[in-house]
Amino acid sequence: MKYINNRNLYLENRITSLRLVTLLMLFYLIGYFLKSFFLFEKSFTDLISNSIARYITSVFSAIVSASALLVTYVHKDHLNKMIGEKYKLFNVLPYVIFLFDVLMMLLIFDVIKSKTFRLVFISILYAVCGLLLISIFKALYKQEQASIKQERAKVEQKEAEQKQKTAFKCVCGAGFASQKALSGHQGKCKIYKESKKQVIS
Repeated sequence: MKYINNRNLYLENRITSLRLVTLLMLFYLIGYFLKSFFLFEKSFTDLISNSIARYITSVFSAIVSASALLVTYVHKDHLNKMIGEKYKLFNVLPYVIFLFDVLMMLLIFDVIKSKTFRLVFISILYAVCGLLLISIFKALYKQEQASIKQERAKVEQKEAEQKQKTAFKCVCGAGFASQKALSGHQGKCKIYKESKKQVIS
């Protein structure tokens, strides 16, 4: 019965699945990339006369802006931890993205026709993307370094514990944490007794 119900809800399960959300997110990023490319290409027309150089610049600029959008949102918790949990600055990120999206579409559709505003907007957008990516890199690098130090400390602690356990050694090679434990072992150790006899003789 459960299997039949799951089959009946196949479409609903697909609609609410993570895979669909991921796919739609990718489509959104592709759209964001294309919008950014169009806006950058339009703005660079007067600045870069060579069409190939202009297209290459626009493509890479659009890739940075689109990837910064995804990476920043995915790692916003790292940024909040680095800047301070008290402020939660990156919780407003969805609203910032919404505002950038609206302004971008208005500029693309020529609702806002001011060339100066378009250039200022692109400058701010690109600067913000760079700042966010650098901040994410710094946060993740610190986390990685802290993780490496923690692992190293664990290894050193284990080595110290192992040395402590074998600080007192018998001639047979067995190690013990105290002289008392070593003495107790030596009372039964045949190799130790033989070596002691050889020394006496």
